[in-house]
Amino acid sequence: LPSDDFTSFKTWYDNGLSTVGGSGNYYDTILNNNILPCLQFTNKELSDKVHAAIKGESIVLEPVTGEVLKEGEESSTPAVKKCELSGEESVPCTFKMRLSESSGWICVTTTTRERIVSVCDFYTFISYVQKGIIKKEVTDVYWRVAKLRAMMCLSVLSLSLPDTVQ
Repeated sequence: LPSDDFTSFKTWYDNGLSTVGGSGNYYDTILNNNILPCLQFTNKELSDKVHAAIKGESIVLEPVTGEVLKEGEESSTPAVKKCELSGEESVPCTFKMRLSESSGWICVTTTTRERIVSVCDFYTFISYVQKGIIKKEVTDVYWRVAKLRAMMCLSVLSLSLPDTVQ
């Protein structure tokens, strides 16, 4: 194990894995090096709202099923061509997200969705460890967090880990 990194992680782990930024703990490193770059999109205001919705566990992501042509008929291709987060227009938006039960749907591309999901996976894992749903040794949690960090880095590049590593 990289000793400085693990020591910093262990301190964060022993203090309850807080996801409140600004305290100079291991979470700040993850926030600044992995989470924020993963959620850095052209639409900064919406990016911040996405991060808040992820932390608040209110975000919903679904595939776009197609454009309604007339009653009872659907197109097999999504109608929306511009991702509201990235501004990308060259790829159809195959997913939609909602930040809360009362908000409207926002169209996103597959690559944008993958970035959001990688951040969701990190927060979900941390939440499960905090709640005692996942009970593992500290070194196992460390390696899982390291893998989740790698997934966030790769998603920014539109890549994924090989199946043998996952």
